[in-house]
Amino acid sequence: MPKISSLKQNQIDKDLRVIVIWIGIATFIVLFCLISGYSIYKVFAYQNRVLSANNIAFSKLKNDQRAENNLVRSYQNFNNTGVNLIGGQTLSDTQNNGNNAKIILDALPSALDYPALLSSVQSLLSSESVTINSITGTGGQSSSGGTNLNSSSPQSLTFSFSVSGAYSNIQNVITTFEKSIRPMQFQSIDLSGNQSSMSLTATVQTYYQPAIGFNVSTENLE
Repeated sequence: MPKISSLKQNQIDKDLRVIVIWIGIATFIVLFCLISGYSIYKVFAYQNRVLSANNIAFSKLKNDQRAENNLVRSYQNFNNTGVNLIGGQTLSDTQNNGNNAKIILDALPSALDYPALLSSVQSLLSSESVTINSITGTGGQSSSGGTNLNSSSPQSLTFSFSVSGAYSNIQNVITTFEKSIRPMQFQSIDLSGNQSSMSLTATVQTYYQPAIGFNVSTENLE
């Protein structure tokens, strides 16, 4: 009798081991399927986001292409005129002449360039037959008063000059600055002398528009 019981117990233990093994295998298969399914789901969701972003980018690209064509046509219509914005001749490069694009760039340059500014001021003063005593410039200032060279808003810069000559020529100097393509605002004017010999010292403020850069960004779709 004990021998029979022992055989039954061994059979039961063997069956239990088989059951445990199959349970382990089934658990492994279930876990593997769950992990694989989650990984496939993540890949599918990522591909969905990429496809959606591609569709949006493609739509924007088509809109940008249409906007580019419209911009080119508008620019050509604006620039290809016989008479420019200030009444000068488009095909001439003398003062107040040139195409509209050149006039816009001359009126509001994209960089803080004091040598070019002072050269232009010297040319304006020389055209009025006055003696140039001095031309000086100071650092670029923002419209709020502080130095701000990285701003995309118009920036102001100041220069001073001193000239002498006949009264009529001194008067013409101020008129010439008023007709300048580039915006000029007199901050101070100091006159001394008489009708035949007069001196003018002035401080003038003008502006430039910093160029806007084109930044390309990346997006993480993970």
